[in-house]
Amino acid sequence: MSSNEVYCPRNVTESITELSKYIYNKLRVTIEDRREFIGYFMCIDKNKNIILSATNEYSIKEEILEKEEKENKENTTNEEKKVERLPDECYDSRFLGLIMIPGKYIKKVEAVQYSYF
Repeated sequence: MSSNEVYCPRNVTESITELSKYIYNKLRVTIEDRREFIGYFMCIDKNKNIILSATNEYSIKEEILEKEEKENKENTTNEEKKVERLPDECYDSRFLGLIMIPGKYIKKVEAVQYSYF
């Protein structure tokens, strides 16, 4: 078994095989309140709870949130606006380590790759 393979003794499905490709890879998980967690994917359970290790949390700075809230009050349309990722300087960060993110709060999961050049 190579280092990228994950042993899964039973219930091997296409979904499990696909997910196992991301084990030990860096993921960005966005939750309902727009916080982002970037860490190494360790496992997931049947309730879609995700465990990440060596995780950093990124939350949008308070002044940015207040500015967005003010703009939203001025634009009183009921249309849901697509939320896009803000530039890095708009976030506060802190190191959390090993965490479990409840599946019911997860909005988006992305594989993260950084270019160093």
